[in-house]
Order: sequence, then structure tokens, then C-alpha cells
Amino acid sequence: MFLVSLRFIPESRTEGERKTLDVPGIVTVTPALLLLAYGPALAQTQGFSLSTIGVFLLVVVLLLAFLGIEARSSAPLVPLRLFRLRNLNGANLASFLIGASHASMFYFLSLYFQQVLFYHALTASLAILPIAGLLSVLFAARVGQLPAHPTPSSLVPGFQAAFLGAAFFAALGAVLTLLIIRGKRDKSAAHLETQQDVSTGAHEMRVGHH
Repeated sequence: MFLVSLRFIPESRTEGERKTLDVPGIVTVTPALLLLAYGPALAQTQGFSLSTIGVFLLVVVLLLAFLGIEARSSAPLVPLRLFRLRNLNGANLASFLIGASHASMFYFLSLYFQQVLFYHALTASLAILPIAGLLSVLFAARVGQLPAHPTPSSLVPGFQAAFLGAAFFAALGAVLTLLIIRGKRDKSAAHLETQQDVSTGAHEMRVGHH
């Protein structure tokens, strides 16, 4: 793909003043994000030990250093003035909430398919796949009809529908947990029953042989 892009995509350059690369910002924010992802993984094995707490403290220090660098940089990696825009902050918050709800939905659906319905991992993935396809088919045409500059009247109903859907899944939390626990218990009971049947059959064979 890279070689094809060199052939068919023309080169473009920024007109006007050439900006420098924000190397200090990159050096501070990159390890901060890596450690932020590593911290929860470390907490799973070591708990909130001194190593785990030290990782999170280092993340805070690096992020504070990054903010200080961005505030003084002539060509910042992330201009802090962007956070003064109310529309941008609202869009980022809405995107985060929608992404978090979708991630949790797929997580619990995978647990339900594998722990309750006893689907194989590949089968569970294929069972979840139609969700994205159905959403694409239903809403692809409608998205094209939205105005170039959406108004609150065209966006708020969508967020309200997403909120109601997330609230519905949240209300099923207790029921879903019981189903998962029941599924694990039934699976364990079936496994033990199979082992008992095998042991009983082997014992009867030994008795009959004698």
C-alpha cells in the first residue's frame, strides 16, 4: 500500500511558515500513554503494590510535564487552546461516552455467548459481528442525509437513543451476572457429572472383571 500511495497520491506541502516537530512533547506523552496502558495490566498480577503505584505516579508526572511543555511550545503537539472550545469539548465527551458504552456492551456480550451459551471464541465473534453490519446498513443512508453543519436538533435525538439503550443494558446488569454465574455452575456440574459417570463405569468394569 505504501508503494502504491507513492505512485498515485501526489505530494503536498504546507504553505507558509514551516513548523518544527515538538520533540519534547513526543518524548513525554509517548511513555506516559504506554505506562498508562501498562499500569492496569501490572495491577492484575501484583495488585496495588509499590511498583504499580510508582507506575501511575510516573504517568502523572509525565503528563504534567507534557502540559507544561505544550503551554510553552511554539508548535505544540496538542495546542491547549483547543480545550477552550465548548463544541469540541462536548464532542470529545460524547465520543468518549459512546465508545465506553460500546466497549462494555461487546465485553458483556462475549461473556454471555461464551460462558452462558458455551459458544467457541470464534463463534462468539461471528455472533457479535452482525451488530456492526446491521448498524452500518440501517444508518449509512441516514448519515448521508445529515446536513453539513449538524444542529442540536439533529444530534440530540441520537444521543438520547444511545442513552436509553445504554440504560437498558445497565438495567440488565444483575440479570446478566446471574446468567453468567448460572452458566458457569451448570457447566461445572455437567463436567463433574461426566467425570462421575466415567468413574462409575470404570469401577463396574473392574468389578465385573473380578
